[in-house]
Amino acid sequence: MSIHPESCFVIRCDVCNEALDSDGFGVAHFATGEQATAAAVDEDWTVLAGGRISCSVSDPEHDDARDAAALTPA
Repeated sequence: MSIHPESCFVIRCDVCNEALDSDGFGVAHFATGEQATAAAVDEDWTVLAGGRISCSVSDPEHDDARDAAALTPA
């Protein structure tokens, strides 16, 4: 076995900083930012304005972030 540095993408909620765990075995890693975003959306995360993202937690802070995104014109 040898050790090699590799780069990957991890997506975190901009509200609570929780990382996407799509398989239940820890933080999910992706080859591209686009793959990370697509996986998050598949897990019911919401893309917010300015490239921010919110996980699916329902509490006042997350709900306010999603509500503000819904009011922002595309």
